[in-house]
Amino acid sequence: MDVPDNSYGQYLGLTNQTLHNEASDNVLAIELDTTKQPYDIDNNHIGLNINSIVSVVSIPLTPLNITLAPKTPSFHNVWIRYNGNEKVIRVYIAEQPGKTSPTPPMPQTPVIEHPLHLRKAVSSESYIGFAASTGTLVELNSVLQWNITVEYIISTGSKSPLSMILIAVVVLALVALEGYLCYRLYKKWLVDRSQSNILSWLRTLPGMPKEFRFRELKKATNNFNERRKLGQGGYGVVYRGVLPEDNVEVAVKWFSRESLKGEDDFLAELTIINRLRHKHLVRLLGNHFLQPNFKIIRLLGVG
Repeated sequence: MDVPDNSYGQYLGLTNQTLHNEASDNVLAIELDTTKQPYDIDNNHIGLNINSIVSVVSIPLTPLNITLAPKTPSFHNVWIRYNGNEKVIRVYIAEQPGKTSPTPPMPQTPVIEHPLHLRKAVSSESYIGFAASTGTLVELNSVLQWNITVEYIISTGSKSPLSMILIAVVVLALVALEGYLCYRLYKKWLVDRSQSNILSWLRTLPGMPKEFRFRELKKATNNFNERRKLGQGGYGVVYRGVLPEDNVEVAVKWFSRESLKGEDDFLAELTIINRLRHKHLVRLLGNHFLQPNFKIIRLLGVG
């Protein structure tokens, strides 16, 4: 930030006679004034300046028992608060007994309370800091400590049509997502219940020694390799395989969803195979039931 030329004295290093009172100056300041100019109320006041050295609000501090520049060192605390929703700036001031004394609490009543539309007063890219000048006089001022806190407050004003549309779209998307998740959970519950019923029924079949894991069947058939295919019928595809643990040659029949109309077809067909006994028929060794694709793989001992 460049200091304007000829900004000494009453211009406080912020503006000059040319820029003074220009909206393009974009200066907002809280002044602590100890020298009376023709436009000032006294030589001990606090004021709010907006693009001008002439304060829009000036408050004398003597009635508040506050002296900005006594003959002995003095310490003051100033609080500046701006509420973006209310568009109001409030300024508080309190004396501190000594440099090492505890910071006094902020007064409940502000010395300045004034409406302010900050966006119209300053540029969107601005500096925050301190400035001072004395002209032909001499005065020592020091800033011992300071801090700034910015709180983002949700606007209470009416929302634009675009924001309302965006909110509606987000809400509808969340409702649709929730509905989809509920549908998926319901379908999974139906599948789990159906699978549980079928597996419970399969365990009641006589001579049903084992339920094989799918990875066991994949390994036995070399991931259902086409070269292992023995044939294909109306109910599915038959693969040749070898159980690694038992070194038993088997035939694995994969029933597709398209070949079976439902659970009843599968259970009826499985019951028939399980009951058949003939020297030229393979013996049923086990099964594996896959959901939700309704694919059933049965393991048949060869020979």
